Amino acid sequence: MHDGGISMAAVEIDFLHRQLEERKRRLEAVFALSPDDAGVETLLREVDSALDRFAAGTYGECEICHGTVERDRLLADPLIRYCLDHLTEHERASLQRDLDPSAGIIDLYPQEITRVFLNLISNGFYAANKRKEAGDDGFEPTLGATTKSLGNKVEIRIRDNGTGIPLEVKEKMFNPFFTTKPAGEGTGLGLSMSHDIIVKQHGGKIEVDTMPGAFTEFIITLPRTAAAQPKAGGAN
Repeated sequence: MHDGGISMAAVEIDFLHRQLEERKRRLEAVFALSPDDAGVETLLREVDSALDRFAAGTYGECEICHGTVERDRLLADPLIRYCLDHLTEHERASLQRDLDPSAGIIDLYPQEITRVFLNLISNGFYAANKRKEAGDDGFEPTLGATTKSLGNKVEIRIRDNGTGIPLEVKEKMFNPFFTTKPAGEGTGLGLSMSHDIIVKQHGGKIEVDTMPGAFTEFIITLPRTAAAQPKAGGAN
């Protein structure tokens, strides 16, 4: 066990890395259209430099959180709120929260479980905004997050009102490298890793309820305390 500040520092590091990588992708797209733009080229070099420094220095701190520090006991609701607050800063969607104060404390690998929540919430925003882009008049992208105490377990639900998932896709969605996103937008590792982190590492369960063209809801059930599981390993 350790101070919660260390856990959240690891989350901050992981989130910063993701943001840098996303900014790099966007700058590369702009630079491809305007290769003579010196300002964009300079920004791209600065982001590359930041990523290099991250790999050389900050990554070691992440490894400490992955290895030396094992589990930690964290409050479920602040962890969900943290992920929502960071991602909603960059998304155009309404947010609905129904967080159960009695959800209480869960025994977790903080950085790994946060990776799951960030992935599912990000996917939810993506699906909801894709439906908006499809021209659904009057449609408002919405994402909901719910926590609920189930006694010796805690349930977390992440729901979006996006494009939904066809049955043939739902059957494969946790397979490694399977993705429905266009080339360059998804690796197909996010849901596969999320499944392994929830099921294999935490001894929990992840289920999907969906209706094509209407919604998708991920239902995660985590034991409040559990024996240590082998870590899922790897990065998204």
